[in-house]
Amino acid sequence: MNACRIPDCLRRCLLLPVILGLVSCDQIRKAADKVKSKVSDTLEEHLGELNDEQDKSPLYALVDQTEQGYVFRKDLEFPTDLRVVTTYKRQIAGRIIRETELGKNIENVNGEEWTIAEFDRKGSSVLYSLKESSFELRMPEHEDEKESEPARAMNPLRQAPPLTEPMIFVLNENGWKGQAKGNFKKMALSQDLSPVFGDMLVENAVMARPLWFAKRRIKVGDEVTISGAALPMLVAGKATGSLTLKLEGIEEVKGQPCGRFSVKGQFSRSNFPNLEGRLLDEEVSIQSGELWLSLIFPVILKEKIQTIQSFKPSEAGSTIGRGQGTIDTMVVREWHADISIPEPQAKTESEEDEPAEGSSKTDADSEA
Repeated sequence: MNACRIPDCLRRCLLLPVILGLVSCDQIRKAADKVKSKVSDTLEEHLGELNDEQDKSPLYALVDQTEQGYVFRKDLEFPTDLRVVTTYKRQIAGRIIRETELGKNIENVNGEEWTIAEFDRKGSSVLYSLKESSFELRMPEHEDEKESEPARAMNPLRQAPPLTEPMIFVLNENGWKGQAKGNFKKMALSQDLSPVFGDMLVENAVMARPLWFAKRRIKVGDEVTISGAALPMLVAGKATGSLTLKLEGIEEVKGQPCGRFSVKGQFSRSNFPNLEGRLLDEEVSIQSGELWLSLIFPVILKEKIQTIQSFKPSEAGSTIGRGQGTIDTMVVREWHADISIPEPQAKTESEEDEPAEGSSKTDADSEA
């Protein structure tokens, strides 16, 4: 028995290659798993990139992008044959204050307002149509108070149903003029809207913003403050205030590439038309929100903002009253136009070596 025993030192020597072999196999297996995982990740990333390229709108060919950032273009000819459908949704929690000869009346407002309008432009003529305007009371928070369906109600923010008949406005040397005959309500609305119809078109991306970014490139993460004479690039009409933007990313809105900016700040404006044609004076404080600015034309195609604001009718003696409260707004503008996209051209060596214009910091147009 003693003769058959293997000394401990010899046994350890015999087991050592086996242990080393096991360790080596384990290490190889781990290394192979890492390579497999890396290859898998790379393939997924590559396939994702291919899918992204396939899904991208053809309008991305017009985007001016380099490693230094993006130029928000204003050099392309803005189309004059186009159609824009604006969907405007507001969640309102506030109150309406009306003052009459009988005294002051305060009405609480808690509901959701939907407005959809269409602008069909052919050169110097625009067909304006209010497609939908509704107001729904917000559902109560307690289960036992809830109804099966949202309750439609008369919109407390207006005093009469809006005009839904299409209206035509024509541009001449004196500005936009409504063409309305034989219908007193249409004639009255045409008279009110004609002086400010251009502002309405700018707000709804039917006309280009009068001011836009400078030619400097903007990177994701850059901030810019818009105020003073430059404010019309964000707020159409007669406005004052200051808004701070930060580029958060690049996204499409109905096929058009846009820069998605976070926004905060405040502004006031007067005598501005909403989609129903009512003229309002507003004081708005944006608590938080986002704006989607087109990368190829000076237009804003989407808004999502949370505000505290007050508003009142611009016309004196209105029975609508003044309102105040918190309003969460979502606006989407579907923009349809035929845009010519040039064929891609190979860059020359001199163009490839040329440094990019501008820097990552930006201001509004210097002319503003």
